[in-house]
Amino acid sequence: MAASSLVILVPVLSRPHRVDPLLASIEVSTPDARVLFLCSPGDDDEIAAVKAAGAEHVIVPWPVGPSDFSRKINYGARETTEEWIFVGADDLEFTPGWFDACLFAHKRTQACVVGTNDGGNARVISGQHSTHFLVHRDYLECGTIDTPGLLLNPEYTHEFTDDECIQTAIWRGTYVHAHQALVKHLHPDWGLAKMDATYDRGRAGREHDRALYMTRAPMWGRGRQW
Repeated sequence: MAASSLVILVPVLSRPHRVDPLLASIEVSTPDARVLFLCSPGDDDEIAAVKAAGAEHVIVPWPVGPSDFSRKINYGARETTEEWIFVGADDLEFTPGWFDACLFAHKRTQACVVGTNDGGNARVISGQHSTHFLVHRDYLECGTIDTPGLLLNPEYTHEFTDDECIQTAIWRGTYVHAHQALVKHLHPDWGLAKMDATYDRGRAGREHDRALYMTRAPMWGRGRQW
């Protein structure tokens, strides 16, 4: 399959031990991809690990706080130019063929948002959702349901920002799920990682995020109901 330019955005916080395994899986699966780590000021061990690996990184110009993941993804999308943007994380394992499977799904449907299979989440495996996904740069012009140019809605503290993005793309008729694109999510929910302070931080605003999602869901149709 013809090569397409790809940037993998990796928001990180306090998991220096995940840098090398993540990069190793990317090197095996998509060696030509650009990988951009998005670090927080003062996260010295993480920054040192990224530097030691020789990986490209930026330190975002705001302190750690709510919405850190979505803000870093939006920042990375603005600061890069590649045709394809992958909304990544450091607890992923990319498997060979994932990107080709995404491109095949895109060429078959012309969808601008392509979901990957994380190997753990039931909604993801069924093709109803994706937690980490590929986005064509042209889609940034559409933005969120109410803000052009913004890939993820930073009003969420962490959770449900992916739900809003995917449900919006489905409503717009530009989402496809690439079932063969296996990007494993090494998450505590699937017994593949230990809980840590970064996971706890992400879950702290769950009820706020759930309520926000429910108030916004009518904008893209029914969406997922909880």
